[in-house]
Amino acid sequence: MKMLKSAVKGTSDFLSDMPGWFFWSFLFILTWTLTLTKIINLDLWWHLACGKFFVENGFYPPTGTFTFSPVNPTTSNIKTWFGDIVFYLVYFAGRETGLQVFRVVMTAVPLCLAALIARKKYNLWLVAFGLLLISGTLQMQLLRNSIFILLFMPLIMGIWWYIKKKNKPKYYYLVLLYIPIMGLWSIMHGYALVGCYIVFIIFIGDVLDGVIRKSSHRLFKTGIFLVAVVCMAFVVNLNLSLGLKHTVVSFWGSLSDHPSQGTETIRPDSKDEAGTAVGNLIKTIAAKPEVKDGIHPGQLLKNASRFLLKGGDVGFVGEYAYPFDYPNLLFVRALKVLIAIFVLYLGVAACYAPRHLRFSFILPSLASLLIGMGYIRTVGLPFLVAGPVLLSGIMEMSATARQSLPKMFLKVPADYINVGLLSLLLFFFCLSNYFVFTNNFVAFTGIISGEPGFGRADRHKSRVPEYVLEHYPDEEMYNSYNIGSLLIWEWYGKKKVFIDGRSVTYKKQFYDDYKYSFSLNSFENMDIRHAILGISDDFDWFENYLRLNWDIEAFDTGMLLLKRRVKEGYDNFYGNVPQFIGNIDDFRRLQRDSKVRFGRFVNIMVKYMLIFGRLEDASKLYHSLEPIINALPDGINKKVLHNKKRLMDDVQEEFGLQNRTVLVDLFKEIFLDDKDDRRDAKLANEQSPVTIHTAFANAHFKLGNKKMGVDHLSVAADSDKNNVMLQVRIGDYFYEMKALGPAIKHYKRAVALDPKRVHEYNKLGALYYQKGDLKLARSSFGQAIEADPKVIASYINLAAVLMSQGEFRNALEVNKKGLAVEPENADLLEMKKDLETRQ
Repeated sequence: MKMLKSAVKGTSDFLSDMPGWFFWSFLFILTWTLTLTKIINLDLWWHLACGKFFVENGFYPPTGTFTFSPVNPTTSNIKTWFGDIVFYLVYFAGRETGLQVFRVVMTAVPLCLAALIARKKYNLWLVAFGLLLISGTLQMQLLRNSIFILLFMPLIMGIWWYIKKKNKPKYYYLVLLYIPIMGLWSIMHGYALVGCYIVFIIFIGDVLDGVIRKSSHRLFKTGIFLVAVVCMAFVVNLNLSLGLKHTVVSFWGSLSDHPSQGTETIRPDSKDEAGTAVGNLIKTIAAKPEVKDGIHPGQLLKNASRFLLKGGDVGFVGEYAYPFDYPNLLFVRALKVLIAIFVLYLGVAACYAPRHLRFSFILPSLASLLIGMGYIRTVGLPFLVAGPVLLSGIMEMSATARQSLPKMFLKVPADYINVGLLSLLLFFFCLSNYFVFTNNFVAFTGIISGEPGFGRADRHKSRVPEYVLEHYPDEEMYNSYNIGSLLIWEWYGKKKVFIDGRSVTYKKQFYDDYKYSFSLNSFENMDIRHAILGISDDFDWFENYLRLNWDIEAFDTGMLLLKRRVKEGYDNFYGNVPQFIGNIDDFRRLQRDSKVRFGRFVNIMVKYMLIFGRLEDASKLYHSLEPIINALPDGINKKVLHNKKRLMDDVQEEFGLQNRTVLVDLFKEIFLDDKDDRRDAKLANEQSPVTIHTAFANAHFKLGNKKMGVDHLSVAADSDKNNVMLQVRIGDYFYEMKALGPAIKHYKRAVALDPKRVHEYNKLGALYYQKGDLKLARSSFGQAIEADPKVIASYINLAAVLMSQGEFRNALEVNKKGLAVEPENADLLEMKKDLETRQ
């Protein structure tokens, strides 16, 4: 027992004050686990290509080097050229492993500042803070130029913390370091603008602190800091060409840019896919709150937090979405935790240790929290600014508490706390590895796994680029942004890539085309006949193309190659059977969410092949993919594909397996809600027997098989006998075909279910009249009048039947009742004259 207690105590002591090597090793392993992925960031490939070109040629790639709509010298990307060079040199030295190590090192920089502020007291509390920092900055850890904020923002905060810690005027000369820091940052990424804001707010806060605290050498400190701020702003403006006027206009514009209804404008038929990666998620922002003086009260804070990084992409690129619209994202959860802790810290400090609060720390922290709440893309900023301030404040308050509070308040059960924290960290570590080994993280945790981190990624295991180089070596290619950047790198020096409008000038006409028709007009004007799209990211894109009768020529588990037809429309529906250039093993290696997306892609592909009447082609494709379809995760995609297979078998049994024109309308009726607008039925909807049998009936009628058509309509109606509208609809079909008996049957069902169906009573009366059964016709028209005395047609019909039976007096009485309802009705007035002459 003594040995056990001794071991527990030794473990507790070790965890309470662990060696530095253990802390960094443990944190490196956790960081590596959280960030180790195959490189998936879509911006990185472009930056690598630009960096390589710069190293090889000594200047930034001019227009047309890689693409027909490039990031080129007319855009701001050329101003951040040095970041591209750094990435390429890292890749040149260590390939993808080098980039991963680079990512982990950059992620560890803020942790180094945290350890410095904590006075290297390596314990589980610091590890917990490190994990919060890693989780919260996941968006900043993407391998693109924005990752340099993980280096430069800790430098800014670390210099300021060191100056205030020393608390001597001579250390204020260190603020001059902000000038070269910002100069270097500004040629690496535009986030240098954010750094300028933070430094400026620190300066304002320090001036306020000096006035309030009446500190010595205030003028000297203010003067030297002002010089640093002015020179820093000049250097950044020189590099990025972003002046004060531009910033002010951008801020005020952000308060009025949103529509008055409180929603962002998106393409009407864009899909919102639950659980998808953030790179392409698009959401409407609010649900029409009350408007006050043109600005929504609930929208004001949101808009005010979104002024720094506005751009042409705002509103239709997922990273610019409001973070709290996506509560399951890990870094959004981390932001909520940070905000809660920071508010708690401010409250405790204001009540018990107000002298530890400094405007030069609090103001930039609040500003970073505000900016972090603006976009998914900026969520990580508070962890780099407010995080170290929070840690520094807690350390100061803790030291004061030890000196002033009685010892009884400091007796904390450290063993239990350490065990609890260690259990939490181990649980987190197990979750990460669970995903690595099972590829199913979201089902177990509720945290969306399509983020940077959490194990391996598979989105670019693609064979399409090699296929294109072999079959179309000289043809221009159109690609979405999601794939175009990767192809620029993979086809470096081999082929040009045409990508979408986000990488060209911010012109409204091109953006409208991009947002609403995916640049269809742009590439049609350039006569580009092929497109490569991403299966995981570009559902809206390729579904839009398939509507316009493009063919999928080839696809793998990551990309698809589309070929445009010269003649569009349903009259030119026969095409090739798409070629799958992969195998079942390629599919098995996918993450679960990628498997789900691949299943949706197959669903969309088969659906549009059928809509264009290509039953034989769709059947061949289905059989070639059957092992993969059977290996899909259980869910809606697998279910719908199996339903499609049963439907194809039924159609084949009745109409044969060939591609046939008559099948176009059949499948359009089944899969499309509206034939004119061509609005697609939701993929998740299993088609009802009514829809299927009605479509079958119409196809048989077009082929002249009246009996088969009638049989299918009867089956459709019998599938739901208590559905009034269904019985009316089927009755109308038979009514139009002059099939009197079946029409009467279904109208009788309808009025039995709803005795107020006045028009169905009138149709019944007309049908009985055509059959010569005047007694039943008279009864039906009388019931129509009882159902709704305001319908004039019922009086006219009943009077006409009475006239045919020679009952002119009764017919006149019915006619007068109708005129009492509508005295000026021309038909009733003419009938009245006729009846009066017959008496």
